[in-house]
Amino acid sequence: MIVDHQTSGLQRKRLSFLEELYMMYLEALDIEMLDIVTKGPYIPMIIRDDGLIREKSKDEWSDKNKQLVNLNAKAKLTIAYALNRAENYQNTHCIIAKKMWDALRQAHEGINGVKENIKSCLIHEYETFKMKDRESIKEI
Repeated sequence: MIVDHQTSGLQRKRLSFLEELYMMYLEALDIEMLDIVTKGPYIPMIIRDDGLIREKSKDEWSDKNKQLVNLNAKAKLTIAYALNRAENYQNTHCIIAKKMWDALRQAHEGINGVKENIKSCLIHEYETFKMKDRESIKEI
């Protein structure tokens, strides 16, 4: 499997700190595990005599095929260990580590957007804060 990371250089700057830590951890465990999380699971394929490509049956899998297929399960478990109980419960339906990862990214991007909006509102409220005429500090 040729490793071609989509999450390098400038694109990595857009990742949240926590997401960057997850990516580094997955990469440290197995470079191919990172590919499975970012690109999708490895599916052993074979070219038939007529030139068509089909999925291999489990009986046809080589040891390398088994190892790469097993990485999806390991990736899911690795992601699950990093989550709290509520996040784990929300992602139990995911059978593919990439779908689990994408669901988490979407959920946390929404949370970050809400935090930014609240922060912006609070900053605006702070910057426009003024005492009213004849108002004392105790009344504020």
